Amino acid sequence: MFPFYLRKWYLDLISDDGIVLYLYFIATRSAGIPGGNISAHVVLADGNALGAVLNRRVTLLDSKQSAACARNLLANKPGSSHAHLEFPRLAIDLHYCAKAGAWTPGNGGVLLQKNGAYLSWNVPLPAADVEGVIRTDTQEWRVRGTGYQDMVEMTFPPWRVPIAELIWGRAHCGIYTVVYDRLKLRDGACLQYLLLQSDDDVAPCESQAFTIESDAGDQKCMLRHKDFVLNLTQKQILAQGEIASGGQIPSRLLRNFLKRSSGNPSEKKMISAAELYVGERSFHGWAIHERVTWHWKENR
Repeated sequence: MFPFYLRKWYLDLISDDGIVLYLYFIATRSAGIPGGNISAHVVLADGNALGAVLNRRVTLLDSKQSAACARNLLANKPGSSHAHLEFPRLAIDLHYCAKAGAWTPGNGGVLLQKNGAYLSWNVPLPAADVEGVIRTDTQEWRVRGTGYQDMVEMTFPPWRVPIAELIWGRAHCGIYTVVYDRLKLRDGACLQYLLLQSDDDVAPCESQAFTIESDAGDQKCMLRHKDFVLNLTQKQILAQGEIASGGQIPSRLLRNFLKRSSGNPSEKKMISAAELYVGERSFHGWAIHERVTWHWKENR
């Protein structure tokens, strides 16, 4: 099998004053050649967007290492994270502090495993209090709000990814956080994982029994579980198009190879107003969610 490895850290933030931010820290190894990619995506409260990409290897630090030597880093330790990025015209410094415990779905985080290859997903920070600074050449924003962090590892080569569609989302509504992930596989199987977590001491709800319904344009989406209902109303599309062209794939060679040999996945990432109904109580907030589709039939 063609040796391939990808690790992707994802962090986001919805600030109290309406700024939306998401970051990718990606490390790859393809045929023994290491690669890396760091990207930042910011949508300001007025709708204007900022973005930057660095094609370089990721600096990951633990609590025993000094951050002084790195301009672009992600420092993780249990219950917290520090993201520091310096692009030519954009700088970001954010501190994440967990509001509740980490989540490891599936079998120790492994969602798929076949012929020695695997796909894993872990959520160290389903909900976190975030504070920090975003700077450009001319402006500075001090931000605080609620954020999220997860990490994906994959050793499936791009042309053997067994997924046809991925639907993922995270919603923060009052004291509650909802995180969900649904994988439709190429063989017709469906795998799904759900977390309902609160900021208090109530035990989290983890389930695979839920349904997701949405209209053709994802303008409205409903997630229904026996204990709660989550309604999403789309407010803005944050990103749309081919993933291989969107800055998430580190090298041009790998991007071109992915487009030629795989299902050339496309994504739609959105921010939506969220309404959560738990029993007779309702909670309001915001959600970041996405749909990723692989176009396998078009690329055979």
